[in-house]
Amino acid sequence: MNDKDDFVIREFENAYSTLEISDYGAHVLSWTPQGQWPVIWRPQAISLQAGAAIRGGIPIVAPWFSAGYRDGKSANTSPKHGTARISRWQYCDYRQELSHSSVCYEYECVDADVARTPLHMQYNITFGEALTVALKIRNKGRAQTRCECALHSYIRVSDISNTVISGLAGASYWNAISGEVNGIQKGDLMLAGATDRIYESVNPIDIRDEGYGRVLHITAEGSRQTVIWNPWEEGARAIPDLDACDWKRFVCIEAAACREHAVILDPGEEYVLSQTIAL
Repeated sequence: MNDKDDFVIREFENAYSTLEISDYGAHVLSWTPQGQWPVIWRPQAISLQAGAAIRGGIPIVAPWFSAGYRDGKSANTSPKHGTARISRWQYCDYRQELSHSSVCYEYECVDADVARTPLHMQYNITFGEALTVALKIRNKGRAQTRCECALHSYIRVSDISNTVISGLAGASYWNAISGEVNGIQKGDLMLAGATDRIYESVNPIDIRDEGYGRVLHITAEGSRQTVIWNPWEEGARAIPDLDACDWKRFVCIEAAACREHAVILDPGEEYVLSQTIAL
């Protein structure tokens, strides 16, 4: 465990894989199966600064996505992607089982709603031969509230230009870059430029990476959409904590419930969003 100006990074290992987590944001920084390249991408040097999101890993997006979305348009809420990823979570528990290990965090937040509805979030990370991250959100208030969330997983690849993403064929998507509302994915997806799409799909995803000689399998539970993001070369220049070629080494694939598919929680109601990544 390392401590830098109150930023605690915890390192875990079992017979199958290693894991790094920052208490700030309950942010998974890396996951590496034994004898493999890392599966979760992170910069060589991460920036730890209060009020700023950590680049790479798996940021938790909640309780709103991007600037939030209400009444068919942006809610212009800040900070971008909510407060969960720029807040310190309470480290609760670590458990070692025969085939896997699990880590638990908790966080109390206040929704940006007029009602200021308090939300309790619990985050469970299970790792072994696979990595599963599960975000449970409970409405502790007395009024119904709306919540958006996503698990913003940076998947490490050898070269994004030669990476094939399958599982989205036939799905419609909203293109956040062009504004296209009803694009349709034709066949497998190979990125050829800046990409920021929200797919109307919850199908399993496969990532074929010839450079690393592996196929990654991604599944989700509770998800209502799948987000695909990569800034490409020009977009990466505007991101201070990305080195010149970092954009080539990852693709973000996110289990999400956002925009018109946001979660509506009655008082006392819970919702769970989870994502599993496996070789």
